[in-house]
Amino acid sequence: MHRKFASVTFVVLAGAVGVVGFGAGGCAPKKEPTRTANVAPNPPSPVMGDPDSRVAALGQHATDLQQLARQLPGHTPQDDRKLVAQAFDASSGALELLGGPNPGGAFRQQVRIVDNTRNFLRNGDATVSLEPSIDTGLRSLQDALMNVRERLFPDDPKVRQQLDTLAQHISELDSVRGPTHSLVVAQSFDAAAAAIATMTNELQSRNVATAQEQQSYAAPAAAAAPPAAQPVPPAPAVPVPNAARPAPAAPPQSTVPPPAAPRAQAAPAAPAPR
Repeated sequence: MHRKFASVTFVVLAGAVGVVGFGAGGCAPKKEPTRTANVAPNPPSPVMGDPDSRVAALGQHATDLQQLARQLPGHTPQDDRKLVAQAFDASSGALELLGGPNPGGAFRQQVRIVDNTRNFLRNGDATVSLEPSIDTGLRSLQDALMNVRERLFPDDPKVRQQLDTLAQHISELDSVRGPTHSLVVAQSFDAAAAAIATMTNELQSRNVATAQEQQSYAAPAAAAAPPAAQPVPPAPAVPVPNAARPAPAAPPQSTVPPPAAPRAQAAPAAPAPR
């Protein structure tokens, strides 16, 4: 009886140890990336209202992204992480300008994911794997550029071809790891920079065409407008001929009666005849 009770006790204790061991194993640190907190959207760019300034800023973002892509992969994991964060920063700035002042809800969400990826790379846990987060950010970058193509460049074959190249690189991310993954990330950013540069050149050409069209409309209107009326100088005074001159005004009549005429003296009488 005591042996049976002892065996049962041993089984129960062993089971308890197994449960504790399982629980301890379940609490092991995970290597998958944690979700990053959503960040507030970037304030609107000050150049958004000026088409020429907007295109110039967009071209600068495309140049920055292309230069960063050529520096990838970094020499060390820390350098690589810093460069990838900068590449997502340049991508976010370009997407903001391509989206315009009133982007759609889906586009804003895609840009927000790119921003979250950039912030995670800068401030996230260094022990967490970066590859899944980078892959998510690149896919959101691809979706946002596809959104721009459908809205602004639906019939541009060059933009379509460049985005197809970007999609091909991003499709390889799931099947590569380590240094090869970093190389594919660099190729993806380079393809995105090429597409953004082509979009920039197309927008610049549209701005030039719009300016020329406005000038062509303004020129005929200016030619058809009547010349401004010149002020007419006053006519010189014409001398009035004597006949036409008015008669001088009569002197005013005096109200004082004229003096009375003196009385005539009577002639002396003639002497009578003798």
